[in-house]
Amino acid sequence: MLALVLCTGPLLSAQTMRSRGFFANFSASYDHAFSGDGSTLCLTPYDLGLLTQSEYWFLHQSMLIQLPLNANLFDVYMALGITIYPFKDILSITVNAGISLSNITLNHFTYIGNIRTGTDILVFKNYSRHFLSLGTGVRHRNSILLLDYIQVSSDYLKLFNSFFFDIAYRIRM
Repeated sequence: MLALVLCTGPLLSAQTMRSRGFFANFSASYDHAFSGDGSTLCLTPYDLGLLTQSEYWFLHQSMLIQLPLNANLFDVYMALGITIYPFKDILSITVNAGISLSNITLNHFTYIGNIRTGTDILVFKNYSRHFLSLGTGVRHRNSILLLDYIQVSSDYLKLFNSFFFDIAYRIRM
C-alpha cells in the first residue's frame, strides 16, 4: 500500500500542473543577400523547447539546414535561441545563434545568427496551441576556411548577410 501511494503521488501532482512554453517548430525560409544576387533556402526540420517556461518567452534548440541556390554545398547548423511573445500569442520575436556541423570535418568553420519577427495565426479552434507563423528577419552567416582539403572555391564560403521571409508551424503548450 505504501509503495502504491509513493508511486502515484508524483503522477497525480504532475497532472495538476499546467506546463507552458514551446513544444515544436517547423519552418522554411527564403533568404536573399543584401549585396549581390545570392540566395538560399533554409529548412528547420525540428526546433524543440528546452525547458518549461512562461507564456511570454522560451528557450529552444534547433537544427537548420541551409541550401544555397548557387552552389552544390549545404550546411547543417545546431542552434540555440530565445523567443519572446511581448503580446502573449500574436507577435513573436526570435533570436538564434548556431554553428555548423561541418566544423567536424575541419574544412571550414561556419557560424550563423538571425533575428526574426513573426505574426502567429491560430490554426485550429479546438486545438488552441497550434499556430501558423509568418515572419521576416535578417540573418548573418560567416565561414572561415580552416583546411581546404575539399578544395572548395565558392562564394558560399564568404560572408553572407541576408534578409528572409519564412513560414512556420508552431505548437505551443
